[in-house]
Amino acid sequence: MTKSQRFLLAVSKLQITPPENIEAILKWINRNQKITFFSWKMFDIKIKNEKLYSNPNFDSKISDKFIDNEKWFLKTLIDLQINFDYLKVVPDELLEYFFGKSNKTEADRFVQQIDSYFRKIYPPTQTFLLTDILKKYNLASDYQSIFANVYKNIGKLVNQKEMDKEILFRSTYYSSQPIQTKIARELAKRAFALFAAETNSLFKLQQKKVFRNLVLLSKLGSTNTYKYEFFKYPKNRSTLPKLFVI
Repeated sequence: MTKSQRFLLAVSKLQITPPENIEAILKWINRNQKITFFSWKMFDIKIKNEKLYSNPNFDSKISDKFIDNEKWFLKTLIDLQINFDYLKVVPDELLEYFFGKSNKTEADRFVQQIDSYFRKIYPPTQTFLLTDILKKYNLASDYQSIFANVYKNIGKLVNQKEMDKEILFRSTYYSSQPIQTKIARELAKRAFALFAAETNSLFKLQQKKVFRNLVLLSKLGSTNTYKYEFFKYPKNRSTLPKLFVI
């Protein structure tokens, strides 16, 4: 079996739903090109009694209960001698774009905790705040422009069934009790705009060769990947490769 065939077999044993654009991943493996596997890590946010609470502390004990698949995935990459980088990206702008609040000190502490945890599992892991990456590579204004454009034109850009699905999802995502529909609708609109801005920023970083051949690692709660693909930059870009293995 070739290296890419062995990789495909290993992934098939881990995945919780079929991958997206795995053909690109297999091509990069066959060519021994650098692949950047990344995933999002966000601290806990809750709405209770119409008040917002954020907990920027990473719970390593809970993560320990669910980390086995990720360890096996990393072991596969290492055993097969795949050329890769491993990233954890914290979308710290979410708090501001969703709720109009931000706390850089708390976000920095969360990143440090994530970095410490994953470096024990895979020492070369790199951990970033998204806002730091945007600032470093002069993409903050591009991000803001895309967010504003998508938010303003949401009715023209987003399929209504997907919007209804997102409204339902957001109604209980930050609260144990359903929040008001108008608030859930607003969060859904901001979610689509945020996903569009984040994904387009990542592809711009790929174009700048900051990251090579991006692949999203995701889990069951993130299998609705429509949000990554509805607003593309550039418009003819291929689907972001995604593996549901962690």
